[in-house]
Amino acid sequence: MRNSLRHGAVPGREVRRTVTATVSAGSIRIVFADDGAGFDLAAVSADRLGISMSILGRMRQLAGGSGFVESQPDEGTTVTLVWGGDGLR
Repeated sequence: MRNSLRHGAVPGREVRRTVTATVSAGSIRIVFADDGAGFDLAAVSADRLGISMSILGRMRQLAGGSGFVESQPDEGTTVTLVWGGDGLR
């Protein structure tokens, strides 16, 4: 959510931000979403480690963990973190 507050603002309108947590037998799914500025994932420089290491890399290090980032300019961003399977046993 910090990145959304820092980078997701859209001049002239309020940006909606949500966090949804789903806990089920053996898994946790957390979705952070906004309808803000968004960005082109392909345009993120390889030396920018925020997405690749801080989000996706950390989740891949957890047994049963994964992460996904979806974004488009002017359409907002959704970050999904999933932890389940062997990671919860």
